[in-house]
Amino acid sequence: MILIADSGSFKTNWRILAGEEKLMEFNTMGLNPFFNSKQEIIEQVEEHFPKEVSKAQITTVFFYGSGCGSKDKVSIVQEAMKELFVHAEVQIHTDLLASARACFGKKHGIVVILGTGSNNGYYDGETIVRSCPSLGYILGDEGSGAQLGKKLITAFLLGELPEQLHEKFLKQYKLTREEILDHLYSKPRPNRFLASFTPFLWYYRQNDFVSEMVQSSLRELVNTHLIKYPEFKTEPLRCTGSVAHFFAEEFSGVVGEQGGKVDCILHHPIENLVDYHLKYH
Repeated sequence: MILIADSGSFKTNWRILAGEEKLMEFNTMGLNPFFNSKQEIIEQVEEHFPKEVSKAQITTVFFYGSGCGSKDKVSIVQEAMKELFVHAEVQIHTDLLASARACFGKKHGIVVILGTGSNNGYYDGETIVRSCPSLGYILGDEGSGAQLGKKLITAFLLGELPEQLHEKFLKQYKLTREEILDHLYSKPRPNRFLASFTPFLWYYRQNDFVSEMVQSSLRELVNTHLIKYPEFKTEPLRCTGSVAHFFAEEFSGVVGEQGGKVDCILHHPIENLVDYHLKYH
């Protein structure tokens, strides 16, 4: 049996394959070695792994995740998987490669992740051969849910939101300045807290202030990273993630302003990723 995991900031999607069949699926919280220890990863999988399947039956694990771009972080996930699935060959890859395989299969082009965080790279049909540095929600993550949330919260706290929008925000979230700062500076996963405000922006996306905020954030992604790829105007650009999915029109528009073209957006890459492995492994 093959086990495939696609892990983002909020959730990890797991699929179990038996031969050429999708046998079973389950979910855990997002498992990122920057935030989760080996033991926390083990406990999450133990809690949610289907009781009908023996972990000893798993022969191969493909784990794709955010935070899996450096050897020391990869080793955390690798050790957890080897302890859980003692008979399995374990492969750990980045979430960017998952998105590339899901979007392109064996074809090539520019791949973008646009969800809680953001990332991008050029995929040659086998591997990510070039990518811009992913600097996280403090220094980077242009266009992401975390950056959008940061812009919204900043405008709210500085009194820059239009009055009607300010009142709607207060009514919906009932957050004080102190509570917001506590979430950001004292509690874990502040990037997830920031990204949790994305639905508010989507709901009020027709508001001129919100529309400009969203488009300016997406333009930062395009101008900081995407136009630097020589293939930007000549090859397909494909994307995964919730922000790309819900703001597809806005994202396609700002990419088009610079001469690029978005020709595919996947909300969740897991099913296409499963199809990739069924076809090629």
